[in-house]
Amino acid sequence: MEVLIATLAAALAAFVSTLILIRVLMKTGTLDVPNQRSSHSAPTPRGGGLSIIIGTIVGNVLLIYSQIAVSWIFIICALALGFIGWLDDSKRVNGPFVRLALQLIIVLCFVWNAPELALFPLPEPLDIKLGITSSVFAALWILSYMNMFNFMDGLDGLATSQAVCIALLWSLYVGWYEASMMLVIGGACFGFLILNWSPAKIFMGDSGSMFLGFSLSALPFITQEKPVHESILVMALLSWVFLSDASFTLCRRLLRQERVWQAHRSHLYQRLNQQGWSHAKVTGLVITLGLAISLASLYLVSKSRWVALLWAALVFVAYATFITYKEHSSSKAEN
Repeated sequence: MEVLIATLAAALAAFVSTLILIRVLMKTGTLDVPNQRSSHSAPTPRGGGLSIIIGTIVGNVLLIYSQIAVSWIFIICALALGFIGWLDDSKRVNGPFVRLALQLIIVLCFVWNAPELALFPLPEPLDIKLGITSSVFAALWILSYMNMFNFMDGLDGLATSQAVCIALLWSLYVGWYEASMMLVIGGACFGFLILNWSPAKIFMGDSGSMFLGFSLSALPFITQEKPVHESILVMALLSWVFLSDASFTLCRRLLRQERVWQAHRSHLYQRLNQQGWSHAKVTGLVITLGLAISLASLYLVSKSRWVALLWAALVFVAYATFITYKEHSSSKAEN
């Protein structure tokens, strides 16, 4: 009951603070102004991730009051990264490399104080011992996930709904009380999602995407009932559509020798939106595919992790093939 109350309180706090924040951001001119790479058509307040952070703080205060254990290093690092994201939203961080350096410092602080990633997070026989490289792989996982989550925050409600789904699915994996911190974050995301759903009245911005990206990727390190390497694999499967889209697009852009740190509209979800699918329709498809992968993976992870990975890969290939087919059909129709 305590976890449910904390989760509902986080949702309410996030919703109320979002209503207030919309007016504040409009007055201060903290807006995401559309350009040729944007997926929206009107200036929209940016920086709504602060509402998710406020909701999360409220929920965690109630967890602490109820004597439910929380990880202080996790909370401090997540808040620090959310603050850096807010500075970026406010145009007070100059350039992606400065932001990456700040991210690296905070992630390393977390990794050095978190349980060790002893094994490589893949099924046998690839679950080799990492030894002295453990911290390197742990930091790479968190940094990669955090920035991929940021890349995927490009349509109304897409990233927020992903976080809500992961929170609920994570509780199925580790249990209700073990997932208390994740459920609080999920509750805060739900409160924000009400005003972030298409047509969005506010965007989470980097403050939200960095806070959530870190939280989701770092969560496996503070899950006491499951091995870290297994928890990372499960988190990857729960986030598969996001991670595979971002990875696929990154590799595609590298092969084309494009500047990968610059904004673009070549992610699969963006390409589907360009084919006439609405924000809500694309987000609905991503949620559906994510649930299809996640629910099957939660069942398969204790039986055959290779089968879970194969299923996830097949679903993504079908998704990418469908979008490519839509593009080719549209191109033929125009010609």
